Amino acid sequence: MSTVEAQPEAVRKRRPIYREVVYIVAVYLVYSTVRNHFGSAGGTPGHANGIAYGHALDVIDLERNVRLFFEQRLQSWYLDLPGHGFIQIWNVFYGSAHFVVTAGALAWLFFRDPDRYPR
Repeated sequence: MSTVEAQPEAVRKRRPIYREVVYIVAVYLVYSTVRNHFGSAGGTPGHANGIAYGHALDVIDLERNVRLFFEQRLQSWYLDLPGHGFIQIWNVFYGSAHFVVTAGALAWLFFRDPDRYPR
């Protein structure tokens, strides 16, 4: 039996890695464009308008009514810690971890479990 015949079918049919990288970069560029246009970078900084802001106020009202609103005190306590609680580090982590974890999972599947990768 030759080496090619011994490989799982998914390994033989797997797209070259450079095509996967092109797909990832393309999806990331589209995501970033849409996010920056409509998402977190959209609108005037600090502008308190929009559906999401209204929903946030509704949640705060509900929490106050059932006496569960403690987030403001917790945030104030945390931001009063030295270095503002390392908030910049947490912001970078929040903004990048989901990309790193997703890319890591896809790379692991691509190299270690190619039969499941296409799914």
